[in-house]
Amino acid sequence: MTESQPNEQTEHCFVKPRALVQDGEEKNVGWSNCCMTTNTQGQFIIAGIINEGPSLKVVERDGSHLHTYRLPRPAKATSIAIDTKQNDNVFLLVNWMSEQEDFTFRVWSTVYMFDEHANLQHEFDLEEGSVGFLITVNVNNKVFVAVRRSDVQEVQVYDTNGNRINSFGEGAFKGAIIKNMTATNAVDGRILILEGKSHWEHCDYCVQVYSVQGKYLSELKCGYSKPSCLSSIASHRASEHVFVLSQESHHSKCIYPRMLYIFTKDGQFVRSIHLHAESLINRYKSV
Repeated sequence: MTESQPNEQTEHCFVKPRALVQDGEEKNVGWSNCCMTTNTQGQFIIAGIINEGPSLKVVERDGSHLHTYRLPRPAKATSIAIDTKQNDNVFLLVNWMSEQEDFTFRVWSTVYMFDEHANLQHEFDLEEGSVGFLITVNVNNKVFVAVRRSDVQEVQVYDTNGNRINSFGEGAFKGAIIKNMTATNAVDGRILILEGKSHWEHCDYCVQVYSVQGKYLSELKCGYSKPSCLSSIASHRASEHVFVLSQESHHSKCIYPRMLYIFTKDGQFVRSIHLHAESLINRYKSV
C-alpha cells in the first residue's frame, strides 16, 4: 500500500501489464519481486527484477509509460524495496548475491536514489553484514532501512550520502516479524513499524511508533488476524491518520485486499472499510 494521495482525481485505477513492457522488450519476460509507490503527481513508480537485474519504471495513472531505468547488474538481484517522498526522489533498496571462489555466497544491500524521471543520482551500500528488506524516507530525507544481522532485526538510519546516523530497535522485535514500515509526513517524521507475532492458529499484529531519533513512543494494537494477514501500512498526509491493510488468499490463487483499518496518530481506532475482493478480482482478470 502506497501513501494515500489527498488530491487524487481517480478513486482507483489499474496499471495494465503492457505498461511494464517497452517497445523492443520481450513481452514474455516476467517481473518478479514487484513493488510500487506513488509520487506527488499521482504517478506510479514500479520496481521489479527482470533476468536477475532490477528495473525501475514510472507510469501515468492511465498506465502510459513515462520513464525506465535498468540498473547495471554486478551480481544476482534477489529482492528489492522502494519508497518516495515529497520531492519525488525515489529510493530503491536492492539485495545482491554473488558466489565466491570458495563456493560461499556473499550477500549485500545497496540503496539507489533516483530523481522523478528515473535518473540515477546516488548510491551507497549498507554496512557489511546488514541485509536490508524494507526502506522508507521521512520528510527530512533521512533514510530508514529495516535490516537483518544474523538473527537480529533492527532499523538503521542513513543520510542520503550513505553516512550512517544511528540505529534502533535491536532486541525490540524479538519473536516478531517486521511486516512493513513507513514514515509519517509530519515535521517530526515519526516511523511506523507494522509487526506480527505468530501463534498456533493466528498472528497478533501491532504498529510500533518511533521518533526519528529512534526513541520508542507508543504502540497501536491491531488485534489478531485469521485467515487474513496485515501486510501494509501508510500515513495520510493531511490528517496523519494511520492506514493498515489486510489481505487474504483466494481460491483462484490471487492475493487480494480484504479490510482497511484506520487509526489516529495516537492509536485510537477510527473505522474499518470492507473491500469487495470479488469485484477487484474480476477487474484484474479483465485487464
